[in-house]
Amino acid sequence: MPDTDDLDPTSPAFKHALLKQARQEFRAFYSTATPLDAEYLDAVVMLRQALQIGVSAPRPPLGSPIREGLERTCDITERAFMDAKAALMQCCTFRWLPRADQMRIAGILFTLGETSEADV
Repeated sequence: MPDTDDLDPTSPAFKHALLKQARQEFRAFYSTATPLDAEYLDAVVMLRQALQIGVSAPRPPLGSPIREGLERTCDITERAFMDAKAALMQCCTFRWLPRADQMRIAGILFTLGETSEADV
């Protein structure tokens, strides 16, 4: 059974695990990234996870005020995700990556859907 800290998206262990996995998965990017460019990819990784959790949360059992708050939070998170994604796509490190590496990052991180162990 996994430690509950590993399941809490606000825990440092969870954040560390996601970013550690991203650094392994996208080694070509991180190995040449400036500190700011690395932060852009970190932001996309974390915001994608937050948005995935928010949009997959069940709505029916929530009362109207709570559901509305969740929807507002998801909207804000989605805007932040889109902004981080745009900044990443414009950064020098991303633009200098081979097209195949760009497409790999985009294919894994730029959309939401079912997550698996392979997803970052």
